[in-house]
Amino acid sequence: MSKTECLGAGDYSRWTILGQNDGLEGKAPQIDKRGQACAKHNIIIDSESYKVGYRKGLAVYCKPQNIFNLALQGKGQGQGSWLLQNGGSYTNCPLELQSELSSYYIVGYNYYQAKSQLDKLEKGIASARSSLKESSLKSEQREYYHGIISENTELLPSAKSSYEEARRELVQFKKQNGMN
Repeated sequence: MSKTECLGAGDYSRWTILGQNDGLEGKAPQIDKRGQACAKHNIIIDSESYKVGYRKGLAVYCKPQNIFNLALQGKGQGQGSWLLQNGGSYTNCPLELQSELSSYYIVGYNYYQAKSQLDKLEKGIASARSSLKESSLKSEQREYYHGIISENTELLPSAKSSYEEARRELVQFKKQNGMN
């Protein structure tokens, strides 16, 4: 945080808002990082106000529907220590909620991955076919695009099967959990 940001946070309600925003994003608490940054400017933070705000924000973030929606977008589960600190993750939710939230995350994220893989293969085939329409292509370029089509076409049945399985699991999970 800059000196200006630290000074602007001198209003104790500002620390509550900063904490709440971090919680709403599902981030790990940023109080130590913020405190160190402000200490460089000889500014003391209001850690209690931050913690109050953080708990409020995290309570909203840690709702099953929110975790599910994030997973469907490929978000909500950090990979590596940087993302766990700076990105949202259900693993930053209270321990007693993590088991329930993980099932929402896993089903949603499995669907996201299967759909993404299928889309990637289909787009690769379409793009290669489109490129083959160019009359000025050299034979090596044609071979390259035919190779992409062949490889992606070979992988397509498995990707479709994975997608259909993930879609069935998604529909069943939503039905079991009263979701739309």
